Amino acid sequence: MDEERFAQGDDGSRFPIRQHLLSLKPYRNARQEFEGQASVWLDANENGWGGAHQGAYSRYPDPFSSALRQRIASLKGVSDQAVFVGHGSDEVIDLLIRLTCEPGSSKILLSSPTYGMMAVNAAIHGVECVDIPLMTPDYGLRVEDLIETMRKDPSIRVLYVCSPNNPTGSQWSLQQCRALAEVAAARGVMMLLDEAYIDYAPGPSMARELFWEDMPTLVIMQTLSKAWGQAALRVGWAIAHPDVVAWFDKIKPPYSIAEPVQTLALEALEDPSVLQKTVAFTLAEKRRLLEDLPKIQGVQHVFESDANFILFQHEAAGQLYDWLTQHGIVIRDRRRDVPNALRVTLGTTDENSSFLDACKRFKP
Repeated sequence: MDEERFAQGDDGSRFPIRQHLLSLKPYRNARQEFEGQASVWLDANENGWGGAHQGAYSRYPDPFSSALRQRIASLKGVSDQAVFVGHGSDEVIDLLIRLTCEPGSSKILLSSPTYGMMAVNAAIHGVECVDIPLMTPDYGLRVEDLIETMRKDPSIRVLYVCSPNNPTGSQWSLQQCRALAEVAAARGVMMLLDEAYIDYAPGPSMARELFWEDMPTLVIMQTLSKAWGQAALRVGWAIAHPDVVAWFDKIKPPYSIAEPVQTLALEALEDPSVLQKTVAFTLAEKRRLLEDLPKIQGVQHVFESDANFILFQHEAAGQLYDWLTQHGIVIRDRRRDVPNALRVTLGTTDENSSFLDACKRFKP
C-alpha cells in the first residue's frame, strides 16, 4: 500500500487526504481572528447601518455553527469536535470527495440503486464510481464483494453506503456496516455511511461515543430534512473522527450556514418529543400502506421498508404514475433503478388515503 497517500492523525489513524491539501493554508475569516467580546465590530467589512429586516442580518454568522454542533453532539452522545454541520448532507458528500479523491485516478465504491447525489458529485469532480449492484431479487448488500474490491483496488478512496437505503428502504445490519468500516479503516478508505432515514429504522445508528477508535475512517451522515421535518433549512451533519472534522473545516466555505438557519435548526432540535411523535405517526401509516398496497390490482411486489417511503412494483407502473399525476398526486418513478418500480413517500393520513384511493380507481 502506498503510504504517501495517507495523512497521519494525532492518534496514528490514517486518512487518504489529497497530497496538495496537506500544505493548504486555509482561509481565516474575521470571526476566527478575534473570538472575544467587543462593542464595536469593524473587522469584516459588514454594513453597520444594516438595511432590510432592521439590520438583524447585517453581521456574518458563526462560521462553524458552534451552538448547533454542541446541540447535535449532545443528542448523539459524542464530542462536539466530532460533529461537522453542512449546508445539507450534500455538502458533506461534496467536501469528502474534494478532500480525498484525485480527479482521473481515485475511485468511489458504491452499490446501486442508491442515493444519486454520490454519483453526481463524483462525476462533477471527475472521479470514477465502481458499482457493486445490490443483489436481486431482494436487493441485498454484497458485503463480501465490497470488501474484496477495497482489498484489490488501491485507487478506492471512498466507500458510500446508504442505510436505510434509498430507494429500496432496507437498513443494513450493524454487523454488515462494522465489517465494511473495519476493512475500510485497514485499507485507508473513507466510508461514508448515509443515515438520512435512521430515525425511522428499527436498528440503531452507528454513531456512538468514540466509535472512531476502531473505525477511524467512518463518516456518519445525518440530516434535519427527514424525520425532523426541516427540509427547507438544508441542514445536514457528519459525525466523524475529530481529525476528519478538522479537515472539513479547513476546506469548507467560510459561512455556509446562514444565521437564521442556525437559529431555526437549534429551535427544531430543542424538543426531541416532536420527532418521536411524527415518527410514530409515520410508522403507523407505513403499516397501513404495507397492508393495503398488496391488495391493489396490478401491484406485483411491495418492498419492506425501514424508512419513510415504500418502494413497490406495478405491472403498469408508467400508466399508474401518469394517472396519479393527472389526479394531483405526485410520487416518484424509479423504473430506471428497479423494474416496474414506483416509490411513495409516507405523508399524512389524508394524503396517504388519497394515494390509495386513486390507486384503487386506476384501470390500465
